[in-house]
Amino acid sequence: VFPYIGVQANSEALAGLVELDERGFVLTDASLQTRTSGLWAVGALRSGHPGPLICAAGDAAAAAIGAHRSLDD
Repeated sequence: VFPYIGVQANSEALAGLVELDERGFVLTDASLQTRTSGLWAVGALRSGHPGPLICAAGDAAAAAIGAHRSLDD
């Protein structure tokens, strides 16, 4: 069984803090950072997320690397 999550965005708490696409998912750049400095979005919350849970884990790893690089700068 492969449950599909992320069909509907649950981003109400972020309204006004980040940019959302037309369906309510958070927009990010290639490193998963939002336009809000120091804020990354991963998994089913972000626009373009493919859906499987393992992809969310990969997103989290990529965002952690991006955050680490940001702190180094």
